Amino acid sequence: MERSSISHKVAEGVAKLVGGVSPFLESFGNAKTVMNDNSSRFGKFMKIQFNKGRIVGGEAEHYLLEKGRLSYQGYDERNFHIFYFFLKGATTEERKRLNLKKVEDYPMLMMGNSPIIVHETKSDGTNTYDVDRMNNKLSDDPDDTGCRAALTHAKVSVKEQQNMWTIVAVVLKLGSLKFKDVNAKGVDGSVVKNMDLANEISKLMGLDHLPKEESLAQMLCIYRRKVPGNKIIDSPVNAKQAEDQKNALLKDMYSKMFDEIIKCVNRVLVPTRQPEAFVGILDIFGFEVFKKNSMEQLCINFANEKLQNLFNYNVFVKERETYRGEGLPEDVIPDFRDNTPCCNLVSGTYKKTKIVGIFTKLDDLKSQKNATDKK
Repeated sequence: MERSSISHKVAEGVAKLVGGVSPFLESFGNAKTVMNDNSSRFGKFMKIQFNKGRIVGGEAEHYLLEKGRLSYQGYDERNFHIFYFFLKGATTEERKRLNLKKVEDYPMLMMGNSPIIVHETKSDGTNTYDVDRMNNKLSDDPDDTGCRAALTHAKVSVKEQQNMWTIVAVVLKLGSLKFKDVNAKGVDGSVVKNMDLANEISKLMGLDHLPKEESLAQMLCIYRRKVPGNKIIDSPVNAKQAEDQKNALLKDMYSKMFDEIIKCVNRVLVPTRQPEAFVGILDIFGFEVFKKNSMEQLCINFANEKLQNLFNYNVFVKERETYRGEGLPEDVIPDFRDNTPCCNLVSGTYKKTKIVGIFTKLDDLKSQKNATDKK
């Protein structure tokens, strides 16, 4: 069989294998960007497992979930799909239990000023894209299957799904939590401005039984550390720091939920026979050009470049060395674009030219008293 035919067969097999899970995997891991209305915002490594030449199962691993999108989106972009899907496709019971509002009422969903997928608007002016992607029945076409139906197909129980929607609601509400600076007893600190919302979040998280000094609102406004002797020291933080801690919490919650989503994927991909071999497919999510780039985005882009650099080294450089050592012609190995200079620009040190990489320079700057994130 020709190589192209083999690749085509593998591609068909992969599509059939992951078709049942892609609706909910994309719901939680994809988002609208300026380049793509359904852009994967996480990296994944997919093992396609074989037995006697037939695909019998698979396994997915993920890395580099773009958590920064939860707290900031560029203009004309959206947060992760699931927030819009759920808010627009929630049942009456879910809306009441979780006290859900409209998409436009959540600041973390409106930073890009783009709450809908524009080209999905119908001739009569209606746009049911998000509702359909949440509630459509199971279909042979993954693009026509709803998130709930795909989760049920993956044997995710009703209770597990309810827990997911609770976490989605908590993350949304955390995004709306606000803080203000205070000066108490000569010490600068902060407090939550909308305590009613903080209490609502605490109840959904099952933390409403905690005393005031251990409450969610209190913990977000302090920096706690444990010193030798198991002694705990709490220091107040200002409103900006409290906001950062809140964002760190909602990012961690969403990240852990995404870990569970990957486990749901692997439930469906469990091999039907003992695998004899596998084909590995590495999918690195693409670069985006933003008007404002964050440190997190720089780290994501750098990680992608390093992965590509590692791939280049093992697939091209090491292979050429092997061919050369065995006296085989090297011209069968194609040329490749070496991105080592790009990696060195970020992390390297150039002693001859006295130029240092971006990360090295940042390490130097952070030790300076007057250094800020603006200079």
